[in-house]
Amino acid sequence: MQSGFIRFKKRQTRITLINSLIWGLAAGLLAVGALLLISKLSKNSLHVIFYVLVPVVAFVAAMAIAYLFFHQKDKKLAKRIDEEFALNDRVQTMIEFQNEQTDMIRLQREDAEARLNGLTLSKFKWKGLWVCLASLVCAIAVFVSGLVLPQHEVKGNNPPPGGSETVFEITNDQKTKLATLIKNVKSSSAEDAVKTAIVTELEALQVQLDEFETPEELYAELVNIIVVIDEFVENHNTYKRIYGHLRWESEVVPDAEQLSDEESNSSDESNSDDESNSDEELKAVEMFAIGIGLNDLNGTVDALKVAFQNEENDKNLILSAIGEFVSDLKTRFAKVQESAEDPLVIAIAKLIEDVEQVTLSSDSSKYSQVFSSIEIALTDSVKPLTTALVQQADNRTVTDNTIEELIYIFQLPAQQIPKWGGESLEGLDNFGSNEENTDESGDDFFEEGTKYPSNEQVYDYYTKVICEYGKVFEGDVYNYKAAINALIAEGVANGTISPEMEKMLRSYLDALSGSGSNIDGPETKE
Repeated sequence: MQSGFIRFKKRQTRITLINSLIWGLAAGLLAVGALLLISKLSKNSLHVIFYVLVPVVAFVAAMAIAYLFFHQKDKKLAKRIDEEFALNDRVQTMIEFQNEQTDMIRLQREDAEARLNGLTLSKFKWKGLWVCLASLVCAIAVFVSGLVLPQHEVKGNNPPPGGSETVFEITNDQKTKLATLIKNVKSSSAEDAVKTAIVTELEALQVQLDEFETPEELYAELVNIIVVIDEFVENHNTYKRIYGHLRWESEVVPDAEQLSDEESNSSDESNSDDESNSDEELKAVEMFAIGIGLNDLNGTVDALKVAFQNEENDKNLILSAIGEFVSDLKTRFAKVQESAEDPLVIAIAKLIEDVEQVTLSSDSSKYSQVFSSIEIALTDSVKPLTTALVQQADNRTVTDNTIEELIYIFQLPAQQIPKWGGESLEGLDNFGSNEENTDESGDDFFEEGTKYPSNEQVYDYYTKVICEYGKVFEGDVYNYKAAINALIAEGVANGTISPEMEKMLRSYLDALSGSGSNIDGPETKE
């Protein structure tokens, strides 16, 4: 390649590099200035890494694009030289036929080279310089504006005396967690009516989150939501009210003082006569009610079968016992005012029908046939009853979890948290407990003066207090044993837990909770 053309090519390369550098600097300064303006005009400051990473990326990208735009290949450069200096395509011909060696081509190249050597490089136009400089000036103006502009101050309510000076706001993390909570409730195992009630309240809260101006306004709304959904699930679940009607003959459930007196009298009678047992004095229908209250229908059905048996294998005696049970159950169940479509109501009505049918069709049957029929009728009743109770337990669990999440997400102060979780079943708090019980083997299983395997102080997650180990099983707010029994019953109902495994699990749970016998239902006799 001829030296004259190389002179122009080097000059064009320098022009391309300088233009690219100016464009890169302009892009970098513009990026920094824009970040400063965004940070100062908003109330959110950016991390320092953005002020390094973004300008570097902008500089490299702008410089690369500018180089590709201003760079010229040999043929394009030759055409430009011919046009600017009126060389009548001499330079283009020279470049096009630079590898040809004929006499005519050689003479043409010499002529073009002579003309190029006679040209002054300073007269070669610097294209794009003023545009590059203008962009650099604009970028510098934005950068300086970002530096000198004062930080934007957010105006808000004056903080209370002695309070925090930070402005109250709902964070994006809280909004995200609330949205996740709504999604989890929708996909939970609670009934549709319960899920709809909870989701309606949560979505209403979600809409008005940005409208709360003080923590007190938010806390008041949270307390209202907790009360509303807690009352809804308590009214929706029927097992407590059904238990109350079946547990006591009168329509009025005894109050706490009456129950305390009854328990005291029962305790005195037990101490005076070692052979008496308050559980055995319960009517069969009361055993059934307790099974509903504690969600331990398998143990209750076993106890009922034992209660109907008699050592004489007398058909009339067993029919009398069954008849008394079904008559008593029908009388008490008639007082239940729940919806006829309630699954638990339907299941109990079916049980009454099936058990009553045994008494009506057993005139010519033998004792063994009667007992077999009642055993089948009671066993068949477990699944629908358990399913209904488990569903209501799920309703309560989802509601409790929702309330706990709301308290956690928005940090509701402990002193403002309302009482929730529903009232525990009256008459069952101390059912089956006996401080003087010891292990049947004769070994002292408990320490003297205690009724649980340990009196160690532990933290109760649901009541949020530190208490004795055994207190968590009594369940003033949450009955751990009843909940675990519900899971066991569900496993038995769907076939995932065998009878042998059920017996082992219940025995282990009894040991953990400090019960010499099954406190969730009368002990099953082998």
